Amino acid sequence: MKIIDRYIIKLLIPYFIVGFISFSILVGLEPLVKALYYFFKSKVDLYTALKFFMFKTTDGMFYAFPLSMLLASLLLFSRLSQTGEYIAIVSSGVPFKRVAAPVVIFSILISLIAGYFIAKVVPPSLNKAKQIENKKIKGILYDEYVFNLFLRNSTNEIVYIRRFSMRTNDGDDFMLVKLKNHMLVTKICAKKASYVGSGIWQLKRVFIYKYRPGKLREISTLTMPTMELNLSIKLKEFKSLKKRLRYLTNSEILAKIKLIRERGLGLALDLLTEYYSRFALAASPLIFALLGVALGITNKRSSAGVSFGMCLFIMFTYYVANSIFKTFGKEGVIPPLLAAWAANFVFISIITYLHSKVTT
Repeated sequence: MKIIDRYIIKLLIPYFIVGFISFSILVGLEPLVKALYYFFKSKVDLYTALKFFMFKTTDGMFYAFPLSMLLASLLLFSRLSQTGEYIAIVSSGVPFKRVAAPVVIFSILISLIAGYFIAKVVPPSLNKAKQIENKKIKGILYDEYVFNLFLRNSTNEIVYIRRFSMRTNDGDDFMLVKLKNHMLVTKICAKKASYVGSGIWQLKRVFIYKYRPGKLREISTLTMPTMELNLSIKLKEFKSLKKRLRYLTNSEILAKIKLIRERGLGLALDLLTEYYSRFALAASPLIFALLGVALGITNKRSSAGVSFGMCLFIMFTYYVANSIFKTFGKEGVIPPLLAAWAANFVFISIITYLHSKVTT
C-alpha cells in the first residue's frame, strides 16, 4: 500500500501546484488591473504598485486552496479511471476509502494551511493594501471618518454620533440618551462633539431635553453654547468598530464581540457569523477533495479544460450558497454557527450520495 500511496501523492502534488498557480492568476486579475491603473494613470512608482498588488491579491487567493484541491483530486481519479489503474487497485482487494486516504491526508494539510492563511495572512495584508492605497497612492493620511456610531456609555446611557473624524477627534450630531427602567428620561444633543482626552468630551450648541418617564413629549428644554461630559467610551473602540470584517483578525473579531456585548449593543451576529465562517472555509479544501474524488471516478472522460470549468462552476455555487446562508446568520434568521457551516453541510450531503454510488 505504501507504493500506491506514494504513487497517488506523486500524481496529486503536480496537479495541485498547477491548479494553485492557475487559480491564483485568475483571482489576481482584478487587483492587477487596479495596480496597473495606479501605475500608469496615477503615476505611482512600480515598487508601490507591486506592493499594493501583492497584498491585495491575498483576498481572493484563499479560494485557490479549495479550487486547487478540487481540481487535483478530480484530475487524479479521472486519470486513474481512464487508464484502468483504479479498477486494478480495487480489484486487488484495496477498498475505495483506502485508495482515497492519501488524498484525504493531503487535503487536511491544505485545510490547515488555508485556515492559517485566512486568519493570519489575509487581514494584515488587506490592511497593508489599504494603507498603501490611501497614503501612498491617494495621498490620504487618515482613513478619516467613522459613521453612525452607537455605543453604550453605561447600563442606562446610549451614545450616538453620526460622523466622527479619527484625525481631528471631532464628531457631528452627537446624542446621549439616558434611560430609567427602559424609558427615556433625558436626551442631550449637540451639533459638535470633540474628544479632548481622559474621557472628557466638549459639546457645542447643546440642547438638553427632559422627559416624564413613559411620555415622548419633553417637559423641559435647556439650551447651552458649550458643555463638558465625562464618558467611559474610548477612542480605540471607534477604530475597532470602523474596520470591515475581512480586515479583522480572529482575535480582533472576538475582542469586538466582547466590546459590543459589554456595551449592550446587540448580539454581534455579523461578527459571530464571520468568525465561524472562517473555520468553515478552512475546511473547504477537505470537502472539495472528497467531491473531486467522487467526480473523478464517475466522470472518466473529463478533459483538463472541462475539469477546470467544472471547478469554477462548483466554487461559484459554493460561494453563492455560503453568501446566502451567511446573510441569514447575520440577520438572525438562523444561528451564526449553522449559517457558517450550512454550505459545507449541503456539499457533504452531495459527497455522501456520490460516494455511495462509487462504492456500490
